[in-house]
Amino acid sequence: MKIGILTLNSAHNFGASLQAYALQKALENLDFEPYIINYRYNKVDYVYNPYRRSKKGSLDIKFYLSRIKLHTLDKYKIRKYNNYEKFFEDYLNLTPSYKTLNQLMDVDWDYDFYICGSDQIWNSHITRGLQPPYFLDFLPKDSKKIAYAASLGTDTINEYDIPIFKRYLFNMDCISVREGSSINAIKECTDKPVDVTLDPTLLLEKNDYDALKIDPEFKDKDYIFVYVIDRNEELYQIAEKISQEENLPVVFSSPYLQPDKVFKNQMAEVWDMGPREFLGAIANAKYVVTNSFHGNIFSILYKKPFISAPHYITSARVLEFLDSINLKQVLFTDSNEFTTIHDVNIDYDDVEKRLEDLKEHSINFLKKSLVKGKEPQKNYFENKLEITCYGCHACKEICPVGAITMVEDSEGFLYPEIQEDKCTQCDMCKAHCIFSRGIITDENVQEGIIGDENVVYPKVYAAYNADDDIRAFSSSGGMFLPLAQQFIDNEGYVVGVAYDSDMEARYMIAKTMDECRKFSGSKYVRSNIENILPQIKKLLDEDKPVLFTGVPCHVEGLKSYIGENRNNLYTAEILCHSNPSPKVLKKYIQYLEEEYESKVIDFKFKNKSEGWNSPSVEIIFENGKKIIENGKYNNYNNAFQKGLISRPSCYNCEFVKENRAGDITIADFWGIEKTEPEWNDNNGTSLVILNNNKGKQLLDKIKDELIIISKTMDEAFVRNHKRPIIMRRERNEFFSKLDEENIGELLYSYNSPKHRLMKTKKS
Repeated sequence: MKIGILTLNSAHNFGASLQAYALQKALENLDFEPYIINYRYNKVDYVYNPYRRSKKGSLDIKFYLSRIKLHTLDKYKIRKYNNYEKFFEDYLNLTPSYKTLNQLMDVDWDYDFYICGSDQIWNSHITRGLQPPYFLDFLPKDSKKIAYAASLGTDTINEYDIPIFKRYLFNMDCISVREGSSINAIKECTDKPVDVTLDPTLLLEKNDYDALKIDPEFKDKDYIFVYVIDRNEELYQIAEKISQEENLPVVFSSPYLQPDKVFKNQMAEVWDMGPREFLGAIANAKYVVTNSFHGNIFSILYKKPFISAPHYITSARVLEFLDSINLKQVLFTDSNEFTTIHDVNIDYDDVEKRLEDLKEHSINFLKKSLVKGKEPQKNYFENKLEITCYGCHACKEICPVGAITMVEDSEGFLYPEIQEDKCTQCDMCKAHCIFSRGIITDENVQEGIIGDENVVYPKVYAAYNADDDIRAFSSSGGMFLPLAQQFIDNEGYVVGVAYDSDMEARYMIAKTMDECRKFSGSKYVRSNIENILPQIKKLLDEDKPVLFTGVPCHVEGLKSYIGENRNNLYTAEILCHSNPSPKVLKKYIQYLEEEYESKVIDFKFKNKSEGWNSPSVEIIFENGKKIIENGKYNNYNNAFQKGLISRPSCYNCEFVKENRAGDITIADFWGIEKTEPEWNDNNGTSLVILNNNKGKQLLDKIKDELIIISKTMDEAFVRNHKRPIIMRRERNEFFSKLDEENIGELLYSYNSPKHRLMKTKKS
């Protein structure tokens, strides 16, 4: 069976590259067929690329001087870079390289299992924020995901990162970490079992590394190998003391420091080593002095007398590892405590026995994890995780005894709360919860018969309304109004979102086109769906045709509440970026009303006066005043676009790409210029996806009013998002300040485009 491994495989340091190789080899030893998913994350690759350039321009004198230095004084950097790249090519079973999350998502992955780890893939400092690929969050939902010996690089998790870990670990099937000291922090983020397993390099034997190593040219001489992560004077003094007492030369190396003569008897400074050369340097040394975690590991595997000094970042994991194999005696924080290398006794028979037990435990974790099958995911009533509740109200409205109320949390989102004194334990709420119901799957291709025609869904189109006035009035290409007209003309009803007198976006039922026109235009906020589902059901029971338009989770909530496929119910879902907090919008509107001394009477998020490709936000006040500004400069809209103020479930949304809830899906066809340049007239083009026969019936009713062409699903998602928005630390930080700071100042503090604009204006 095939396994995909995602780790820091392209990092040019010995630990990262050798742990990737070791896990690959260990899985081969278990008769699996492993492949390294070659994710070349630019913020990792940039650090190690000697040819990197921070800025471009013909007058970049610093760059040209550094390039001259690279090819003269710093040639070793090129040799080192080539040594690593050759190791990757020769010894890792690499997939093609992928540089972005979208590229990973575009692949049709077909492995049986997926492993993330080991190394510091969950260290937000190294990865510049917690990155979805390192949690395997680019794979289909039915993929078996395993974390093996993942490392945080610390014992704690930043308070604003905790919700992010909860989000990613929820979708992980089996979890193990490398450091036991981090297990409590991880357990705060998941109710799944969390194990502690060995760094993969310890799953192999010395003979495995002997087959890799390249012996140095000084292999026939006795020497002390000093390998350091950073300058450490205590460690230098210990190494110098050993060198003087044993009359041995020093071979000095560091992955990050500049070449330097540090020791009196320094035979060589080796700065161009790749993984194979590193193994050779340790294997042939008489003694090793290091503050590197993997320097410790390979000293042990080669049974070398060695001294370890704590590195300010890695000290905890080094101490924990050495303690687990009864080797704390090799660790020194003060050079005055060190006497002689011969006083540091290492019983390698005992070490080997302890390591063998840990290795057996780690291999057993892999064996138990690498078994087909996934546990069903729990819903909100079972786990109380905010990411598993869409707030669709289906559970509240379906409860036969009215035991569920929707309660607002500190972020302004509603969640169901069961009144235990009323509850009869019928579990209808759980049964009708739309999270992971199995309705939405990756196998969403359906077939339908309309007359004599056999239709395969989904079917994808680009379209816009032939009536220029309707197109100009709409947010996109003008699909909604002709659809609504069909229902109104046939004594039907249309359900959509409009602002009420208090500027709250809420679902309403329209019987006239004037009422329907209020539904036009994007409302970037979580809309209030309170009490609307029973009203729709009453209309359906009366055989009235109903068109429901809304975000996918509300469409699915309605379908779950209705419970059966009603011939007179049609659903048009809006392809959704995310649902921002109504509390944030309410605070922002109140702030604007105080600033402009007038009531806000309309908030248009997509004014197309400057064109569809660069929409403006238009805010209209009762006294006639208006604010019109580019969307990226509006503080609220910018926060929405950045995913800063969205409902937690939006970051775990199941309604993405092919996974559709409505009969028909309508959206902006962002990226149409990539395949149809002549359509890029800046007036708005709609994406239309037909998901079943009802969707086709809806489109057929208005097709004569449209300019329309067939497209593909891949074309539809060139620029439309293919996955849920990504939760960042800033999101959780923002909500922690929401009730403490002025909303105008708070939103502005996160609006970097506006900061740059204001800076430009001042200059």
